[in-house]
Amino acid sequence: MPYNLDSPNKIGSPISTSNPIYWALFEINDEIKSRINIMEIILNNISDYISWPEIPILFWEGCDRIKEEGKKQKYHTYTREMKE
Repeated sequence: MPYNLDSPNKIGSPISTSNPIYWALFEINDEIKSRINIMEIILNNISDYISWPEIPILFWEGCDRIKEEGKKQKYHTYTREMKE
């Protein structure tokens, strides 16, 4: 059976019919290592990807934006402390 072992998207080795589970695990090992490497880079530089708020105000009272019966859709308003 011919294999495209020179392709950048290649399989690492010819398929082992005598032990296909070992072959499959061997094939995904490099991909798992690559994903772990990417995760380590991201997590070690998390502040480059996420901006953390200065004040933890995600769920403040009155910010439910639920439309009351017979009224227009309400929008939240920021308190003076939140604006500062």
